[in-house]
Amino acid sequence: MLEPFVSSKLLLDRAREHLDQFNHLERIFVSENPYTRFREIDPNTGEHLLKVKAGQPSVKLSAIAFDIVNCVRSALDHIVYDSARMVGGNPKPKDTKFPFGKTADAAAANLGRYKDSEVPDAIRPYLLAFEPYKGGQEALWEINELRNCKIHRILQSFAMASGGVGFGNGYITQATVSTCNEWDDDRGELTVMRIAPGAEYNIQMRISVRVILGDTSLLGHKPAAEIFGKFIEVGERILLGVKAESERLAANG
Repeated sequence: MLEPFVSSKLLLDRAREHLDQFNHLERIFVSENPYTRFREIDPNTGEHLLKVKAGQPSVKLSAIAFDIVNCVRSALDHIVYDSARMVGGNPKPKDTKFPFGKTADAAAANLGRYKDSEVPDAIRPYLLAFEPYKGGQEALWEINELRNCKIHRILQSFAMASGGVGFGNGYITQATVSTCNEWDDDRGELTVMRIAPGAEYNIQMRISVRVILGDTSLLGHKPAAEIFGKFIEVGERILLGVKAESERLAANG
């Protein structure tokens, strides 16, 4: 068996390798400028919609994202298991997991199902201090939600979002203008701006694009690579913290 905390570090290192690959494919996608600009009228509101017809990000990104999330989430479980080993417990790999819950009390109850020999009482307050619940540490909760929602059934698809809109020469009459990020996965179209009905305009737009999760219900329009990087950073901080606390507890008997 590996020494305590070696396996969790290996998993987090592997997640970083996957993230490097994700970044590489995203840079290729973005550098190709895979979109054309066009305009439409919203049949429901009469607004002018400024859109881009986009290419679909590489399907390989879905498999890479799967690996990143699984490596980080599994590393958290390994951290708890190795902490229990170091602090004098007798943990069972299939039963010892990082605590999560929809509330702080639910996260504590999640730990409460384990015997002291599986997750020693001494380390429990430290684990809960990371706020592994909704409304607590955001990235930590997102890791668990992404792992547990659809990732067990299907791979997450990816979409495009605007990273910003710049303007060159042109004009627009006084009218209500709003920027937006509205992705239509079926049509491969991204709406970046809505202009009130009846406006006159001639706009030269420069649009930067970024890759996001196709399902925006959890992470919204946050850049996927940035989110995955935060996941790994959170895992690394927890690893360093729990390792140090476990060593302290072990030394003090």
